[in-house]
Amino acid sequence: EVVQTGRTSASQARKNLQESYVYLIMYKMIVSEFNRFLKKQSLASTYKPMFAKCLLDLGDFAKDEGGQWVKTSGDSLVVDLNFVAARLIRYYHPLRFKFKLKQFPHPNKTLDIDKILDKFKDEIGVKTIPSKKQLCSEKFTKIREEIIVSDGVKRQVLHKLLNDCNIYKPSDDDKEIEIKNDVVDYMKNNKNVLESALNYMIAVYLEGINASPRDKTITRRKVFLL
Repeated sequence: EVVQTGRTSASQARKNLQESYVYLIMYKMIVSEFNRFLKKQSLASTYKPMFAKCLLDLGDFAKDEGGQWVKTSGDSLVVDLNFVAARLIRYYHPLRFKFKLKQFPHPNKTLDIDKILDKFKDEIGVKTIPSKKQLCSEKFTKIREEIIVSDGVKRQVLHKLLNDCNIYKPSDDDKEIEIKNDVVDYMKNNKNVLESALNYMIAVYLEGINASPRDKTITRRKVFLL
């Protein structure tokens, strides 16, 4: 009996060691993916860092607005992109209506999401940013749906972000993503750092096309208020 107990303990120890090793490898891969993206030197638009920023809320999805669009599936979460679309509206709203920042160097080029915000500006208002609770309500279903299927989200970020930061898998219809719980845990534990880094990426891009050198601090301050 003593021998059997010893074998069981040794077997459990080996199992725990293997699990720890697998977790360490997974953790390093996650860190590597985020670092690879955060070190990116150039952006074509703000879509990628904005999309990634929206995903940071998944760490507390059960308590946060839009949690009804997140389901557990084994070792992953399946996320309806309504969760992301509501947050994209909230982040882009002040850039469009309050700060009036350009999103492209060319004055005649406009982001799809800005076009959609303009289209629905009577419903969402321009003076006050709608709350996440409001943006996740049935009232804003149509604007969320238009954002999800827009060229900006569907073609410019949903798949292309994976080239820089491979942390999720889009569904076949491009209306959901599947993301590992380990990735969600990492984002939750490092949310403040990741959010600051993503805000910095967004600010640097917008500074380059909106402000003179003396105004850069102002632009950066605006983005960090989002």
